[in-house]
Amino acid sequence: MQTERTAVIGAGRIGRAWAIVFARSGFEVTIHDAAAHMLEGALPAIRESVEDLASFDLLDEPVDTVVARITACETLAEAVADVDLVQENIAEVVDAKRELFA
Repeated sequence: MQTERTAVIGAGRIGRAWAIVFARSGFEVTIHDAAAHMLEGALPAIRESVEDLASFDLLDEPVDTVVARITACETLAEAVADVDLVQENIAEVVDAKRELFA
């Protein structure tokens, strides 16, 4: 089965990078972070990174097309609804990961 919708949990550097990888591959991506300030900064940081890729001629599509595939979600439930794959990128803290996966 081809993955078409992906959720990225954790909007730090690694989560944002994964969101870009999936979006560049044509997937619709939702991104979520429990820290509101991380989520608020995610889309502007993603756009900046995608623009950097474009400046080096590393995109096959316009910046707006890639960025439009990524949606920030305020709740975990919204982010993971109807997705085919969840990419977890939260802090490497065992208790935090247990809570997330519960």
